[in-house]
Amino acid sequence: MSELQLLAVIRGDPHAVRAFIHEFGPLFRSVIRGRVYGALLTREEDLLQELLFGLFRKNCRVLRLWDPNKGKSLRSFLHQFALQRTLDWLRQQRRHSLEVPSLDPHGDERADPTELAASREPPEWVAEVLKRFRSEGSPEDLLLIEMSYLQDCTVAEIAAALKLSEEAVYQRRHRIKQRLLKLKKELSG
Repeated sequence: MSELQLLAVIRGDPHAVRAFIHEFGPLFRSVIRGRVYGALLTREEDLLQELLFGLFRKNCRVLRLWDPNKGKSLRSFLHQFALQRTLDWLRQQRRHSLEVPSLDPHGDERADPTELAASREPPEWVAEVLKRFRSEGSPEDLLLIEMSYLQDCTVAEIAAALKLSEEAVYQRRHRIKQRLLKLKKELSG
């Protein structure tokens, strides 16, 4: 798809949008089928619609982010977008599936997730790694980790809260993971 055709998609030309979906729909489906399996695969159409909605919402904000001068092809850009959004969707599905059913078959009381989490003891090194990371990490990094792993927020939610692009959130989260792994190695050996 040429840049002119993409501009027509961004402007909302129905023929251009149809051509875009025809050209890149199979790419999105291959990403979905590569990551989603089992019972969740029955929701493939829902996820595909969410991917397309993510591309076209807010006046095609995501499509406007692509810059051919940065060396990444449109296909590669869209593959990365689809992969990131698919992983976010899977996290949301996991979050919903972790809801604990009622312990009392006659009542609506649910088990307290904090009690369940507290009953599982983390390895000893976790506390020390987190302690060192809290002393060395920036407040933004700490918030990013908390939102990612403790609050299980999506990348879009984190980006909005920290006033960063989604790409910046992915990059920062990767760098933080690398730092945490490095701290773990330092402490273990």
